[in-house]
Amino acid sequence: MTKSHLTFIKAWLIKAENDLASAERLIEIQPSILDTACFHCQQSVEKNLKAFLIAKGIEPKRTHDIKELLEACAKIEPVFVTINPKRMDDFSVDIRYPDQAEAPELKEALDLFGIALAVKQTVVDRISIDFKYDLVKSNPVAKQSKEKLLTKNVKDGNSLMPKSKSRESLLPKKRNGKSKGQGS
Repeated sequence: MTKSHLTFIKAWLIKAENDLASAERLIEIQPSILDTACFHCQQSVEKNLKAFLIAKGIEPKRTHDIKELLEACAKIEPVFVTINPKRMDDFSVDIRYPDQAEAPELKEALDLFGIALAVKQTVVDRISIDFKYDLVKSNPVAKQSKEKLLTKNVKDGNSLMPKSKSRESLLPKKRNGKSKGQGS
């Protein structure tokens, strides 16, 4: 493996770790921002899987499809067949638009975060490079009692994303036949 190839793989892993750390922080803050946290979980998984393929000499397809990337990885290492991405693909593109995706609950965000951590570990364990960039473990917030933070979020019902997936429920309310914010 050339130095430039190694640098490229590490760059993918660093981007994946940054996404994972972002997801962690978005879950832990008050109020939680779960839709964006799930987006970052998806991005972390996608980037880790692409780093794995590149490390194995395969140019990854330009896709956000986690299931497709897992299948490509499973052709090299069968362990990737055991990873269930659940609804991960729903958070690649659709979640960025208010009328396209259903908001996640805390449990789902935590499930996707766990999957992202597992994928990261699976990839790092199977590529032969020395990689020690771990924002999640070194994050001081992560050392606090996550259980306490997460229990408080659930109890308080904190999430910035509305539960409804109806676009109409997200649009400004009309006043005298005009939307709020329109000139009179």
